[in-house]
Amino acid sequence: MGVLTAASAWGQDRARQRHDFDDSEGRLIGFYSAALFFSPLGAPERASAWAIDAGLEVTYVPQLSKAQRTAFQDKPEATNLAPVLPRPRVALVLPGALHAQVSWVPPMRVFDVEANLFSIAVTRALEPRGITIAPRFVATWGKVRGSITCFEDLIRGTESEAVYYAQICNSRESDDHFKPQHLALEVLASRAVSRLPFLPYAGIGVLREKTIFDIGVRRTDGSRDPDHPILELRATRPYGFVGGTVNAWRSTRFTGELFYAPGSLFTARVFAGIHLHAETRDAR
Repeated sequence: MGVLTAASAWGQDRARQRHDFDDSEGRLIGFYSAALFFSPLGAPERASAWAIDAGLEVTYVPQLSKAQRTAFQDKPEATNLAPVLPRPRVALVLPGALHAQVSWVPPMRVFDVEANLFSIAVTRALEPRGITIAPRFVATWGKVRGSITCFEDLIRGTESEAVYYAQICNSRESDDHFKPQHLALEVLASRAVSRLPFLPYAGIGVLREKTIFDIGVRRTDGSRDPDHPILELRATRPYGFVGGTVNAWRSTRFTGELFYAPGSLFTARVFAGIHLHAETRDAR
């Protein structure tokens, strides 16, 4: 009988709640989804084929107030888990002025979260009348794990928060899963200006996303409680960015970028890495 009960609980369908970007739950999910977006961090140049950029991106993740984190409950969510997102990036120039960018955030625990995120982008650089125009296709998917719904700070909060942690959370931290799925199309524009010590660029795009927040409240035996829903955001929304790239030395590259997703966040990103042309690598 116990085996049948366990099998029934294991196979129980989780309730799924669809949210729009205009409601409070969808807006909170959309905030962190935008923070994970794979923006260009540099304008594509018509460099020789097989040139490589490789380095590290760091994105600032703004901290939310308690009121902003109290989206759909009487207690806040522990969403201020990481002040920055570090992300390794590699870009490769392919024949035909195609640029491929890839990134993988491996499943290592940084701050209070563990991310396993993949991103790819393909860009085609065109140069009409000295201006670089580049359409860019972007895809991101993966998972971020953390204790967002149930966390120990609730014990030191209000009386209702302490009761919530004891009765709803079973006095255990949750294992929540945040799963972004991004498809985006954007257009970049850049032009070298002799008076500027950097190459400026700007762009706009449209993001189509399906982002899931799987509430992972755990029972006293450590199993996931199926009574808590899976929240899902599906939205199509615009974004924009502006930045500049500096080649301080022959084989180094530094880029700074401001990224804005209306209704979600305004943030800054930086990239530092090496830049190698095919002839540079051959010389080595």
